Amino acid sequence: MPTSPSTIPKRGISCFICRFAVPRGWPSATSGAVTLRPGVATVIRAARAAGLRLAVATTTSPHNVVALCRACWGQEADDIFDVVAAGDAVAAKKPAPDIYRLALDRPGPGPAEAIAIEDSRIGMRAARAAGHAVLVTPSAYTAGEDFSGADWVRPDLTGWRPPGLAAQAWQADRGDDR
Repeated sequence: MPTSPSTIPKRGISCFICRFAVPRGWPSATSGAVTLRPGVATVIRAARAAGLRLAVATTTSPHNVVALCRACWGQEADDIFDVVAAGDAVAAKKPAPDIYRLALDRPGPGPAEAIAIEDSRIGMRAARAAGHAVLVTPSAYTAGEDFSGADWVRPDLTGWRPPGLAAQAWQADRGDDR
């Protein structure tokens, strides 16, 4: 079980953004028809300003992560995230916790100091099994799933900030959320 969200050290939080984009009709990430989910850009900017580490823990291919970052931000994945754990780098896919463990298999915060942001029950189960606190923001495709194992469930990331982080440390701008 993860550490209680109220005991997560304010400077050790890592946000694991797994589903940061919304495909329209499942287009190619390179088609230009992919947008960020609400609140994602603000959370990432604010996390960077607060000195938090960011990681992606996904079973999609590294190529897709790169394409999504280019389409959504016009930047390389490595310019946005400290760690990209993607693709077939692990033998067992979600709901196994392997991809989350790989993301933290580097110097930095441990599982109890991370918040996983997921959009599916399978992802929630993987993050929970890895020992993370879990915030779920369901997508249109997962809205009917059972998220009773999550620490928090929100419709999206609009207005969200990590628990235990002082408001002055969380410098979320109010600009364009793309």
